[in-house]
This record gives sequence, structure tokens and C-alpha cells, in this order.
Amino acid sequence: MEITMKIDISKFEDSIKKKLQKIEMMQPIVDKISADMVKETQLNFMKEQSPDEKKWEDLSFYTLRMRRGEGKGIKKLQDTGQLLQSITGKAKATKNSAYALVGTNKEYARTQQFGATFENKEISKYYKIYKNGAMKLTNKKKANYVETSIMKKMVIPARQFIGFSDKMKKRYLKWIEEYLNS
Repeated sequence: MEITMKIDISKFEDSIKKKLQKIEMMQPIVDKISADMVKETQLNFMKEQSPDEKKWEDLSFYTLRMRRGEGKGIKKLQDTGQLLQSITGKAKATKNSAYALVGTNKEYARTQQFGATFENKEISKYYKIYKNGAMKLTNKKKANYVETSIMKKMVIPARQFIGFSDKMKKRYLKWIEEYLNS
């Protein structure tokens, strides 16, 4: 006795082919994810928090004094605004891989993201001395007097601004699933 079972897998094959084609054309979804990563990173600056919503450590007394003397604001990681303005995203999809990333080209970003400790660090303060003898903290370009000192130990706390929160991970997985199932 022989029993034969015949299964038509043509519909299944078509579905698999469509999904594979979608995987090969992931550029729209990785572009969307990259743009969202940039937006979320910029929001971290505005809220002064890490991606997982932990508030950044307060600025040191020295930093506050220096910024106030220069007439600058006291927002964390936004002395000049260059770090925030340098945040960019990149996305690429090929037949074999897809990625979305966010980053900055500023060398000091690593110190801000992960923190650092410096021993015997030379610190310069720049002053503008006026004809009447008044003295005001200023930037390097406007200064006509420089005071240099050595700090025995300087600790810069980590203020993570780039990263993924659990909410972001869930959102991106949802977007990918929706894209592949559309």
C-alpha cells in the first residue's frame, strides 16, 4: 500500500521570494531609522539626558564659572553648539547587509559620551583686559591675556547622548516587521 501526499508550495515560494526581494531593498527603512536616530540624539541634548532617560550630571563649579564669565549659557554639552550641530546619520542597504547609524566627527565627543579623567591637565583661561584695567573672561580669539594653570586631577563625567533606548529598539523592530510584511 502506498500513500502519496501532494503539497502545492508555489504560493509559499512566491511569499518567500517577495520577502527576499524586500530584504534586498531595505534602503527606505534604514533611511527612516537613521533619521529617527538623529532626531532622538538631538532630543537627548535638549532634555539633557541619556537615551535611557537618565539625567546628565550637573556641570562643575569651574565650568559654570568659566561659562558665565564668557557670557555663555549653562546647558550641558552645548557650550558652542558645535557638538549638537555635528550629529549626522548614515544608512546603507545592499543585497547582503543593511545598517543605520548616527554619529559625530568631533574628536571630543568620545570624552563627553564616555567620560574621562585627566592627570596634571593644563588649563588656560582667556581674558580681555580693557584700558580702564577691567578684566573679563573671553574666548581665545578675543583675549589679550592668558592665564595658565595645571589641574592635578580633572574628571569629566560621562554624558551619554548617542545610543539606543528599549523604546527605540522596539520601534525599529516594528518598522522592519511592517516593512517586510507590507
